[in-house]
Amino acid sequence: MRRLKTVLATVVFSILACWNLWNFWPALPQTFTEPSPAARLIYSSLPNIYDPPAEVFFERNSGLGEVAAIRPSVVLGPNCRKALFLGPGSHPKVVGSSLCSMSESEITRAIASFTQEFNTTDERYFSISSDVIDRLTVIANKGQVYTSTSSPSFRQFQDTNWGQLEPWGSWSIGKKSSLKFRIANGTDPVAVYLKLTSFFALSHQAVDVSFLVNGKQIAATTISSAKIPIEINLELPAALLAKSNGLVAIDIHVANPASPAELNLSPDNRRLGVGLIAISIK
Repeated sequence: MRRLKTVLATVVFSILACWNLWNFWPALPQTFTEPSPAARLIYSSLPNIYDPPAEVFFERNSGLGEVAAIRPSVVLGPNCRKALFLGPGSHPKVVGSSLCSMSESEITRAIASFTQEFNTTDERYFSISSDVIDRLTVIANKGQVYTSTSSPSFRQFQDTNWGQLEPWGSWSIGKKSSLKFRIANGTDPVAVYLKLTSFFALSHQAVDVSFLVNGKQIAATTISSAKIPIEINLELPAALLAKSNGLVAIDIHVANPASPAELNLSPDNRRLGVGLIAISIK
């Protein structure tokens, strides 16, 4: 038994040591505009066990970089489970790297019950339950084209692992990014069109991408630098929508994302996959 405990302890220690080296190796680029891996895990899974200084949380989670904290505002952490209200004032601006597929107006309305309990000068943390996030999933309208500059923009559909909006669109980050929304009438078949580009360099000329909707693979393709942008048509049958009560969860898997840093193009160490230009529902 003692030998087994020793082996298990050694395995756990080795895993933790490798994880620390992977995430905190001194040669890795430093960033002060996003949470550390440990903070991301805590904010997403155990949002109530630790409250960092408000300025630090704003800087690492607002997605705005090193700027003065906006007041009033609501800062959403990873997966939107942990949030920070910065007063004073009413009608706060909602900021964060992702809205977790909730519209800014719905988030503001949902936190009204929280802010009514706060003094106008308060800085308060609160958590948003998964049930509330699911209930506030935004509605996508048929016949509308959503871009980074439209009103509303496609930011409201971006669930996890997306970069900030730019005038042309937004980058997916890492090997998996997701979009989520509801179709107003979930009994009819619809088609979701994604207009995409990708990150290319001389030594990185194509990316392999697959698209899963509600866990089922709908399409797969290779996006090459020779033919961009590309439009992906995801046909969603009525049965699939009826089963999910109109909820559409699109997972975009990129087999070979790459960062500008590893390709010696810039210090940007984000592993970029596809660039989302527009979403339309037909």
